[in-house]
Amino acid sequence: MRKGWLTLFLLFLLGGCSTKTSYYFLDWAIEWKVEEYVSLNDKQSALLEKALDDFLYWHRSQELMQYSQQLQQISNQLKQDTLTPTRWVQEVDQIKAHGYRAFKMLLPSMIPIITSLSDKQVMELLDNIEQDEIDLKEKYVDKSQQEVLEDEDKRLQKSFEKWLGHLSQPQKEAIHAFNRRSVLILPLWLEYRKTWATEFALTLEQRQNKALLTSRLITLVTESDKLKSVQYQKDLDINLVAFGELLLNIHGLASPQQKKRFNRKLDELIEDFAEMSQDI
Repeated sequence: MRKGWLTLFLLFLLGGCSTKTSYYFLDWAIEWKVEEYVSLNDKQSALLEKALDDFLYWHRSQELMQYSQQLQQISNQLKQDTLTPTRWVQEVDQIKAHGYRAFKMLLPSMIPIITSLSDKQVMELLDNIEQDEIDLKEKYVDKSQQEVLEDEDKRLQKSFEKWLGHLSQPQKEAIHAFNRRSVLILPLWLEYRKTWATEFALTLEQRQNKALLTSRLITLVTESDKLKSVQYQKDLDINLVAFGELLLNIHGLASPQQKKRFNRKLDELIEDFAEMSQDI
């Protein structure tokens, strides 16, 4: 909730997922997620399956090695104590660039599917997006600031423990201090999501104009900062730097055993990406 987006690095570094298993089922997971929002007909489903097959082949052969190399770079900086909050922001920008390349690669094959959506399908899609907003408000808005803080403490502790093992009291206190001083962006985040959903709905209304559709979707995904208020973007930047400081703090407080566990898991992730990039 305190983050405006999730990065690949945080997904794997703090999520602790089984990388190869997750990746090899990624096409199925994406198809399932799409079907959660809109019911596709047989022709559309076939187009989506083909698009994902082509995209994942490209992604595996062209992108995964870059992920491996970047994680190796981050690993080296951590071991050499040269990773700084400023450098962390640069690493995140690079991760975002990975995502933008992937989106632009996939988009051309998605345009025929989007243009083929019926008015009924578009309404179903927008209704499900609206339901997401309702669910988020029900989940977060009625919670007190103390409840939010406790939830965030538990979430981050659980994530770090997957990679470090049992956390020390100073590490738990560092997480609590980070959450306490982070800017609470919930209202601005919800406002941004509403603005984005409105622009997305307007984009779908003009889906028969392929050039305009493509242009607007690229803007919505790769230039979404334009839809954020000045204050929201400022708060996101503050929290991003603060999270980089937390990572360095937790790493500095890590015991030799925790560092050994972390390095082993990160090395495995780096190797997994490298191996999958060659497993075509």
